[in-house]
Order: sequence, then structure tokens, then C-alpha cells
Amino acid sequence: MPDKSCKGNIHLALILLISFLIALFFVYKNYSSDFIATAGKPGVSVPSPTPASVCNMPLIPEFNKAAVLTGTGVNDKLILIKQPTAINLSGDFTIEAWIKLNDIQTINSEGRKTIFGRASTGNTAGVSLSMERIDITSLIIPRLKLTVASLPYNQNYIGETIYGTSPILPNMWYHVAAVKNGSNLSLFINGKKEKLLDNGQSSQDGVYTGQLLDSGDSPISIGGLYFDGAIKEENNIEGAIEEVRISNSARYSANFTVSVNPFTTDVNTMALFHLDENTIDSTGSNTGEILGDVIFSDSSLQYSPDSDFDGWSDCSESKIGTNFSKACPMNIKDVVWVPDFNNDKKVDSNDRRIIDNAFDPKTYLNAKYNKRYDLNTDGKLDTKDRNLIEFFINQSCN
Repeated sequence: MPDKSCKGNIHLALILLISFLIALFFVYKNYSSDFIATAGKPGVSVPSPTPASVCNMPLIPEFNKAAVLTGTGVNDKLILIKQPTAINLSGDFTIEAWIKLNDIQTINSEGRKTIFGRASTGNTAGVSLSMERIDITSLIIPRLKLTVASLPYNQNYIGETIYGTSPILPNMWYHVAAVKNGSNLSLFINGKKEKLLDNGQSSQDGVYTGQLLDSGDSPISIGGLYFDGAIKEENNIEGAIEEVRISNSARYSANFTVSVNPFTTDVNTMALFHLDENTIDSTGSNTGEILGDVIFSDSSLQYSPDSDFDGWSDCSESKIGTNFSKACPMNIKDVVWVPDFNNDKKVDSNDRRIIDNAFDPKTYLNAKYNKRYDLNTDGKLDTKDRNLIEFFINQSCN
């Protein structure tokens, strides 16, 4: 007959073993989600990235057409209002638009691309909202720039220039806005108020104390710069522009939620150009003149079965052509969000791992070229692309 004490010990041991296994299971379940294996490096575990907040999610504008400009210097394209009516920039103002760049290298090589421009001539205030290359942390990336001036450059020029800090990447739609509120100047990208760059080229405080005189007699250009009766070829945008609105009030003073729907006119609207089929001002006051061959492109594309029609990167999923940014330049609702390499609708450390494992960081230049990882569109893969995604991750939610 088995010893009762021995049998009891066996039962106790089994109970303890089962309890241990259950506890181990719950520990694994609770903590395994906090660690993920590094892609391409089995056995190496790192903390999971914090879920991306809305601040680094892209905006998907809900309009069907936009004006496409080449900015190549050949048959350059812009929209010109030669004799603007009721557009006075002497007081508070807001200038805003949606933009999407096909290429940022033209900005890097030529220095500046103009979204909205009014040259300072005669008794007319000069105002320019543009993108300009700024070299900081060894990254030459386009950033938003606003310049206001009270007199022409060839007179006693008094002006102020501010730069934003967020990078502007290709193949992404951005809502950009420039605001003058009293003597304060500010910039917004996708509803986020920009920290102003202090690099010796501009004033960080964004204060303009001069008086802006504006008789409204100077042409206004959209998508480029028109000065002294001619197009300044180096300033034309290569990409698309839409929903340009000019207001006589400071619409934004803090972070705001951008409407992805077309703008509507109100009592503060001086001009509104939808640029979906034409260059007509919705206020009825101004009509733009096309210089060059501006194309009003729509979103009609031939999809392939690879597209899941989820409204996210459907264009690139269709594998139309070898260059998705040119094959699908205006499929607006199907955004190709360049840094989101794993298509999870956010940019985080997972995307950094993908670009690191796509090619050895020490030998980027020897890697097989992949256009999708070429974030600065310079035709090569190098440490600048790795640094750019790092910069983007760090800046997106600051």
C-alpha cells in the first residue's frame, strides 16, 4: 500500500507545478507584447514603439482635382493674378494652401520654391510664402518660409523672414498656412504651429514691427514667382497645389484641426482658388491667368488586383509604372506616405528598422537602389536617408 504522505507530496508537487505554469503563462502574455524581435536579427529584442499619435498621421484631403506644375524651367507653369482686386495685405492676413511635391531635389539645388508670391513694388507690400532649403544637423531639407517686406529691395528695404523647423517631404500632401496677427508672424503645417528656426538667417521671435503699405497694384502668383514682368524659373514648384485661400484675418493662433474638405468663402475671404477645374476666384473678385501648361489632374486611375481599396497607398499597390510618384501623381485619396515602410499608417522605430535592414547602414551607397527608401529623392541610398527618417520620427510629435 502506497504511503499516504508520499501520495500527498506528489499531489502538492503537481499543484505547485500547475500553478507555476499558469503564472508563467500570464507573465509571458502580459510582457511579451512589450518586446519585439528586430527585423533580420533573430534573438535581439527591443521595446515596442509607443503607438503613434495623430500628430504624425498624414492628412488625406477630400478633393478630386488639383493644379499640377512642373517647375522644370521649361515652359514653366504658374497661376498669375495680374490685377488683383480686394487683396490687401497691409493688415492681418492668412495665406494657406494644400501642396504636394514630386521632388525636393529641385529645391535643394535651386534654393527656393514659391507657393504664394507678391513682389514688393511701388507702394505694395511684398509677401512670399515659400519652401527653402535649410542645412541643419547635416540634413538639407526644405522647410516653410514666410517673408514680408514694406518696401522694394532696391529701396530702403524693411522686412522680416521666418523659417519653420519641420521637414517637407516628397509625395505627401501638406496643408500649409502663414499668418500675420498684428506684428506677430507664424507658420503652420497640417494644423501644427511651427517652432521657428533660429540659425542666423532669421529672427526666432517672428515679430515684424514695420508698416505694410498695400495699394494692391502688384501681381500675385501661385505656384511660382512673377517679378518685373517675368517668371522667375528657379522659383516654380514641381508638384501640385490646391485650395489656395487668402484671408484678411489671422485665422489661426494655436494648433488646429485641418479640414480635409474644400474651403468655403466667408466675410474674411479675400480670394479663394479651388484649382479643381479652373483658376476662378470663388469670391468673384479675381481670376487667375495660366502661364504655361497647368494641368488639372483628377484621381481616375486603372487599378490592379493588388490594390485593396482601403484608401491607403492603393496607387502604389497597383504597381502602375516603375515610378509610383509619377505614375500616380494626383491620386489624392490614395496617399503614398513615403516614410511608412511597413504600411501601418504611422512612422515609428519599426520603419527605422526596415530601412536599416534593407541595406547595411555602413554601405548604403553599395546597396541595390530602391526608390522607396530614397527619402530625399537624390537618386542614391546613403546615410542622409537614414538620418532623415530619424529626424522625421523625432520631430513629428514635438
